[in-house]
Amino acid sequence: MELKGIDISEWQGNLSLDDFKRIKDSGIQFVIIRCGYTTYGKSKLKYVDDYFENNYNLCKEVGLPVGTYYYSCATTIDEANEEAEFVLKLIKDKKFEYPIVIDTEDNHDITNSKYAPTSQASIGKTKLTPIISQFCDVLEKNNYYAAIYASTSWFRERLILSDLVLYDKWIAQWSTSVNFEAKYGMWQYTSTGKVNGISGNVDLDYSYKNYPEIMREAGLNGYTKETPEIKEYTLTINYLYEDGSIASPSLVKQIVEGTNYSFASPDITGYTPDKEIISGKIEKDETIDVIYSKNEKPVEKPSFWQKIFNLLKKFFNFFMNLFK
Repeated sequence: MELKGIDISEWQGNLSLDDFKRIKDSGIQFVIIRCGYTTYGKSKLKYVDDYFENNYNLCKEVGLPVGTYYYSCATTIDEANEEAEFVLKLIKDKKFEYPIVIDTEDNHDITNSKYAPTSQASIGKTKLTPIISQFCDVLEKNNYYAAIYASTSWFRERLILSDLVLYDKWIAQWSTSVNFEAKYGMWQYTSTGKVNGISGNVDLDYSYKNYPEIMREAGLNGYTKETPEIKEYTLTINYLYEDGSIASPSLVKQIVEGTNYSFASPDITGYTPDKEIISGKIEKDETIDVIYSKNEKPVEKPSFWQKIFNLLKKFFNFFMNLFK
């Protein structure tokens, strides 16, 4: 599957309900919104995106599936934990049909005295990879579906891909095709897209997974896992043999297991000469007739006394026919 989406932040301005209706009507099928970011400053302050709440609420109002991302500047495990906890507070009591994403692309000028002396680019992939992994791990331990956003070059040069196989990926490669060796769920293919309802450029994306279904079925991102109700029904099987004979309980079980009904361990709860009631998980109460001709009927190997009885029965029938 391939679904069309956009990702937006406060840079797209204060969008209205009419704007989101136009976005949806233009064919956009999902939206990834920024929830917050960490600054480059020495104190690395964390901020909520100015229009996070507005964008979230309006997506919900018009029925656009939504995910969110956080722009990270974490360069230590502690900072990754702090950012993850900050995001958890922002998304609490909300439902997201798409992943909760860490945006890793911090390559600020560390020589600028106003900025932090380290960036995610400057610490190297060996240090950065576990930091990104830690952010995702905190989210997933809190029942959220985490993903990582980065350019394909950033994934290759700044991260150790083999250490991040557990997490979904949203890749940025602004071109008409993708050249990327790892699996990914979303692709940001341009930063200069045009969409009705948004003034100026906007990032355009494709999604290749049914994320809303994943979240609902697994009970992630604020959704409660949908456990199908299991009801007990009764299947009644009537055995009608042309010669009037009946099947033994063991043979009945073989017959039941040979039907189209699937039972892990059939439980014969009511055995009578012509009817067996089987308890199992089926969709409704049902009664079916199983009719065997003399040649089709399953036959068990007779015991010694059964052989004697059958032989005497044949002789009896033979003599009775003589006197007719």
